[in-house]
Amino acid sequence: MPPAIRVVECDYALIGGAKPQLKVYLFHGRNPKTMLDAMKPVRIPIEDVIDLHTFQPQDLAPLIADYIDACVHAGFSSVRIIHGKGRGVQKQRVRELLRCNPHVVSLHDAPAEAGGWGATIVALSRKGAP
Repeated sequence: MPPAIRVVECDYALIGGAKPQLKVYLFHGRNPKTMLDAMKPVRIPIEDVIDLHTFQPQDLAPLIADYIDACVHAGFSSVRIIHGKGRGVQKQRVRELLRCNPHVVSLHDAPAEAGGWGATIVALSRKGAP
């Protein structure tokens, strides 16, 4: 069983010129108590692409909000969010969350060579200007 990933906080303070990062916790097993006891923090560098395949659906809302905030703080003007093709359920959920985010200026399907309808390109507002 691959590790489950739970996003708990976003740490995008630029300490000593370091890249912004998301802090996530990895845990194994099926028992929630065991999983909570076994959580280990892992930092993920913020880049202009994030692949949601490794995240649990219940973690999408805080993950996307924290990711977009970190990307705006890092100065990205656009990002690509890979949600997968499937039946389009995850894509719809991701886009609903993005439409509610004040930093999102626009969104559209990625070009074919960047994932096509399995990824969304998101234009972001400038830092401090939602």
